[in-house]
Amino acid sequence: MFQMKSSHLDPSKDIPRTTQNSSSSKLSSQLWLQYGSCPSGTIPIRRSSYNHQTNIYPRKVIFNADHSFAVAQIQGSIYSGARALMKVWQPYVESYDDYSSSQVMLSDGPLQSFETVKAGWTVNPIVYNDTKTRLFVYWSIDGMKNTGCFDFNCPGFVQTSTEVVIGGDIGTHNIGSEIIIQISKDPETNNWWFKYNEKQVGYWPGDIFQLMKVGATMVQWGGEVYSPYLGTAWHTETAMGNGKFSDLIFRNSGTMSGMLIEERFICTKATGKAFH
Repeated sequence: MFQMKSSHLDPSKDIPRTTQNSSSSKLSSQLWLQYGSCPSGTIPIRRSSYNHQTNIYPRKVIFNADHSFAVAQIQGSIYSGARALMKVWQPYVESYDDYSSSQVMLSDGPLQSFETVKAGWTVNPIVYNDTKTRLFVYWSIDGMKNTGCFDFNCPGFVQTSTEVVIGGDIGTHNIGSEIIIQISKDPETNNWWFKYNEKQVGYWPGDIFQLMKVGATMVQWGGEVYSPYLGTAWHTETAMGNGKFSDLIFRNSGTMSGMLIEERFICTKATGKAFH
């Protein structure tokens, strides 16, 4: 069943008070909105100017030698959502096969076949044919090996927003600004909703998952770099964040703040057994 709005996300709680009242915080918008927006009943779709590969999959398993991560991670419970404020940058990406991302990621399942959804910004030439910083969504159900993909390159993500372009440029005029990324599961439909700043953008249908119909068992916030040259004598110059070390004073680096989780509590029927 098609869903237009999440049943539980309160628009008045989309942006924390500290963000609403901060004069230094600038929420990133998308460049195309200066020319207008889509009429009611339609959604914006990024149009490529070249012959796009229809199915783009990640390279092997996420936890291999070709991926480098710097993340904050939590596990040990059942999570129905996560969010963060993240700085927007345009990191250097050395080759067409490399990419760099800043993202919120939820997952469940064993190492070789976990299910996952994630969203954030990325510089990914093989997907977008350029080195601009773009908003992305991603999903997979087998450890990111043979299923799942970015944005709309295969069926999965359902967009409902008329104002946000998945794959749209968010870096050209917004370097150093903050965006809010939130992923949250609707308790009535089991759909995983994605929110960009104050906008509900769309959802991954709960039916495409098995384990994540219940919830996620791990949440990660942070950066990722992919390159076939990671850890080799050549090594890659592809940067994570903005390629600079942490700066606690001016925050002139790839930072995340306001990291929150939603936990789901499951009630089970008491068995009446005694334990000694």
